[in-house]
Amino acid sequence: MKRWLTRVFALAAALVGASWFNQRRKRQAWEDEPRAQAEWPRLQMDTSDTNGSSPVTEGSSGSWIDPLPDGNCPPSHPVKGKTRSGIFHVEGNIAYDRTNADRCYLSPEAAEADGYRAAKS
Repeated sequence: MKRWLTRVFALAAALVGASWFNQRRKRQAWEDEPRAQAEWPRLQMDTSDTNGSSPVTEGSSGSWIDPLPDGNCPPSHPVKGKTRSGIFHVEGNIAYDRTNADRCYLSPEAAEADGYRAAKS
């Protein structure tokens, strides 16, 4: 029995060693293989001046503007839209005051047309 157990362990060790050697050989071949560098197109930036006003961006529903630096929306566009959640907040909602907007909309209909849904009151 002892001889049989020794042979099984020796065979298992040989298989593990061969597997390790094969993986190492494949990894070395992959590391030595030359890779082509990806060519990415240059980004084109819009450098037009907005004369100090908030930039108006054309969305699928019309227009929305960027929020003020403090995250609030100007009185002309009071609806706050959050891009990550896809939710918009209107004045009077519980979370309206603590929400920092990503986009400011003129009306709830404009936000809905742009793919946002209303926050639950």
